[in-house]
Amino acid sequence: VITPFTFTRTFQGLNHPGNYCLKFYGNLNVNTTDSQCFQVNAAPAHGTICDINIPNIVCGSNISSNNNLEPNRLTWYNCAGYESDLYSGEKVYRLEVTEYSEVRLDMKILDNWIDLDMFLIKDVCDPKKPYYKVDKKDCIAQAWIPQDNHRERKIVAKLEAGTYLVVIDGETNSDRGRFTLNVDCGFRDLCTKA
Repeated sequence: VITPFTFTRTFQGLNHPGNYCLKFYGNLNVNTTDSQCFQVNAAPAHGTICDINIPNIVCGSNISSNNNLEPNRLTWYNCAGYESDLYSGEKVYRLEVTEYSEVRLDMKILDNWIDLDMFLIKDVCDPKKPYYKVDKKDCIAQAWIPQDNHRERKIVAKLEAGTYLVVIDGETNSDRGRFTLNVDCGFRDLCTKA
């Protein structure tokens, strides 16, 4: 009697485009026609931050996370006054702002000897177009570093109601580690908007 079974396996590290095949070996009674082949396509020229399941954050969120296992999807950040390549894995959050507000993003790096940066950009992710290169017009802010604490990154921006992307990335592939991210929104003292 042959018992049917389902074989599931996730492969990591297939970074090179090409055709790959999964073949069964051993003493199992497996029909060789069950072997499967699949195609790995080349990544887009500028990487991508949108072909992932982006977690949502809101005002008041307190996040503790890391970018250790994140792939390097995006390298080129074309923000005003800052044009540089970052080569680590990006942790991306979709920030939901419910009303016009001053939003304060406060990130703290928890691991020694790593350099993480933080960017606030418009939500440019379209399910029909999953690849995106950061454009200067879409970059709202890059984090600044307080003089008294070089392990912190801060962004303060007045934002309309809507969705935005918070991207945390590192300079080199070694810049991977733990961080905390606090989101604080103040709806007060914004009378000048009227």
